[in-house]
Amino acid sequence: IGSYPTLMHTLFKEVPGLVTELHPISNLSRLAHPTSSYTACVNDISLGSLDLCIGPFWVTAARVQLAAFTTPLEMDDFRLIVSHSGQSQDFASRMKAPFTVFSQNLWLSILGVIVMIGVAMWIVETSVKYPEPEPQDLGTNLFKAAIGVTTGAPLHNSVSPASKLINLSFS
Repeated sequence: IGSYPTLMHTLFKEVPGLVTELHPISNLSRLAHPTSSYTACVNDISLGSLDLCIGPFWVTAARVQLAAFTTPLEMDDFRLIVSHSGQSQDFASRMKAPFTVFSQNLWLSILGVIVMIGVAMWIVETSVKYPEPEPQDLGTNLFKAAIGVTTGAPLHNSVSPASKLINLSFS
């Protein structure tokens, strides 16, 4: 059934007087929405088969027409920027397109920050006397800095106060 419903069912058991049951999505809703079990679950609510669907749902226009949504447990916020000139482009133009969003100077600045963080982590982690689970070379630190800067979630296993401060700078 899934981790979210199982977690909520476990939490609901602790509420006195609240009775909960886990039910699978109906075959009727699965047939109506074969490409999305999430939309099928919301469809079951609109049919009255279920009272509640718990999970990491995206609130879409089609789902809002079927049932009301509450405040989400977590949010995904992303944007997709697409331009269409109507002309066919060659392979090289398509490969360069995602990088035209920022100027060359901004891309160099981002690269500079990544290198600075990677080198700083490498220097700090190799010079301190804290126990390190595995030795990290400069390349690994640069890779972890690139992933950390682009995702906002540092990959470094900070062991010293200085490295924790560096991780905090881009978290």
